[in-house]
Amino acid sequence: MDGGSARFEQAMADAAPDLLIEIGPGCGLAERAAEMGVTALSTETYSGPVECFLSALGAAFAAGLPVNTAALYEDRRLDKENAPVTPAMMKPVRVPSSEMLHA
Repeated sequence: MDGGSARFEQAMADAAPDLLIEIGPGCGLAERAAEMGVTALSTETYSGPVECFLSALGAAFAAGLPVNTAALYEDRRLDKENAPVTPAMMKPVRVPSSEMLHA
Protein backbone atom coordinates (compact mmCIF):
# COMPACT_ATOMS: atom_id res chain seq x y z
CA MET A 1 0.00 0.00 0.00
CA ASP A 2 1.44 3.39 -0.92
CA GLY A 3 1.53 6.39 1.42
CA GLY A 4 -1.48 8.02 -0.21
CA SER A 5 -3.62 4.93 0.29
CA ALA A 6 -2.54 4.62 3.90
CA ARG A 7 -3.38 8.29 4.55
CA PHE A 8 -6.78 7.90 2.89
CA GLU A 9 -7.59 4.82 4.97
CA GLN A 10 -6.51 6.60 8.16
CA ALA A 11 -8.56 9.68 7.27
CA MET A 12 -11.60 7.47 6.61
CA ALA A 13 -11.09 5.67 9.93
CA ASP A 14 -10.77 9.00 11.77
CA ALA A 15 -13.81 10.59 10.08
CA ALA A 16 -16.04 7.47 10.08
CA PRO A 17 -18.34 9.00 7.42
CA ASP A 18 -21.82 7.71 6.58
CA LEU A 19 -21.35 8.74 2.96
CA LEU A 20 -18.37 9.74 0.84
CA ILE A 21 -18.99 11.95 -2.17
CA GLU A 22 -16.03 12.15 -4.51
CA ILE A 23 -16.07 15.31 -6.60
CA GLY A 24 -13.90 15.58 -9.66
CA PRO A 25 -12.43 13.37 -12.32
CA GLY A 26 -12.10 9.68 -11.59
CA CYS A 27 -13.75 7.50 -9.01
CA GLY A 28 -10.80 5.82 -7.28
CA LEU A 29 -11.51 7.22 -3.82
CA ALA A 30 -15.20 6.30 -4.00
CA GLU A 31 -14.27 2.78 -5.06
CA ARG A 32 -11.77 2.45 -2.19
CA ALA A 33 -14.31 3.81 0.30
CA ALA A 34 -16.88 1.27 -0.93
CA GLU A 35 -14.33 -1.50 -0.39
CA MET A 36 -14.03 -0.23 3.19
CA GLY A 37 -17.81 -0.53 3.67
CA VAL A 38 -18.67 3.16 3.28
CA THR A 39 -21.50 4.18 0.99
CA ALA A 40 -19.77 6.18 -1.72
CA LEU A 41 -20.74 8.17 -4.79
CA SER A 42 -18.54 9.61 -7.49
CA THR A 43 -19.86 12.68 -9.26
CA GLU A 44 -17.82 11.90 -12.37
CA THR A 45 -20.34 12.69 -15.04
CA TYR A 46 -20.54 14.50 -18.31
CA SER A 47 -23.86 16.13 -17.51
CA GLY A 48 -22.70 19.26 -15.68
CA PRO A 49 -22.14 20.72 -12.22
CA VAL A 50 -25.80 21.14 -11.27
CA GLU A 51 -26.59 17.52 -12.13
CA CYS A 52 -23.50 16.37 -10.19
CA PHE A 53 -24.53 18.38 -7.16
CA LEU A 54 -28.13 17.15 -7.23
CA SER A 55 -26.99 13.53 -7.66
CA ALA A 56 -24.75 13.86 -4.62
CA LEU A 57 -27.52 15.52 -2.63
CA GLY A 58 -29.94 12.76 -3.62
CA ALA A 59 -27.46 10.08 -2.58
CA ALA A 60 -27.05 11.71 0.82
CA PHE A 61 -30.84 11.90 1.24
CA ALA A 62 -31.26 8.26 0.15
CA ALA A 63 -28.58 7.22 2.65
CA GLY A 64 -30.72 8.75 5.39
CA LEU A 65 -28.47 11.72 6.07
CA PRO A 66 -30.00 15.07 7.00
CA VAL A 67 -30.30 17.25 3.91
CA ASN A 68 -31.45 20.84 4.20
CA THR A 69 -33.51 21.10 1.03
CA ALA A 70 -35.00 24.40 2.17
CA ALA A 71 -31.59 26.03 1.64
CA LEU A 72 -31.89 25.25 -2.07
CA TYR A 73 -34.98 27.43 -2.28
CA GLU A 74 -34.04 30.14 0.20
CA ASP A 75 -34.10 32.94 -2.35
CA ARG A 76 -37.13 31.68 -4.28
CA ARG A 77 -40.81 32.27 -3.77
CA LEU A 78 -42.65 28.96 -3.92
CA ASP A 79 -46.28 28.07 -3.76
CA LYS A 80 -47.53 24.77 -2.29
CA GLU A 81 -47.61 23.05 -5.69
CA ASN A 82 -43.93 23.77 -6.32
CA ALA A 83 -42.63 23.33 -2.77
CA PRO A 84 -39.71 20.92 -2.31
CA VAL A 85 -40.33 17.44 -0.96
CA THR A 86 -39.15 17.02 2.63
CA PRO A 87 -37.97 13.79 4.28
CA ALA A 88 -41.14 13.71 6.38
CA MET A 89 -43.19 13.49 3.15
CA MET A 90 -41.25 10.51 1.82
CA LYS A 91 -42.04 6.86 2.21
CA PRO A 92 -39.20 4.57 3.33
CA VAL A 93 -36.95 3.48 0.49
CA ARG A 94 -34.27 0.85 0.18
CA VAL A 95 -30.84 2.48 0.13
CA PRO A 96 -28.80 1.05 -2.75
CA SER A 97 -25.66 -0.87 -2.00
CA SER A 98 -22.37 0.81 -2.82
CA GLU A 99 -22.02 -1.49 -5.83
CA MET A 100 -25.26 -0.08 -7.27
CA LEU A 101 -24.00 3.49 -6.83
CA HIS A 102 -21.05 2.74 -9.11
CA ALA A 103 -23.10 1.13 -11.88
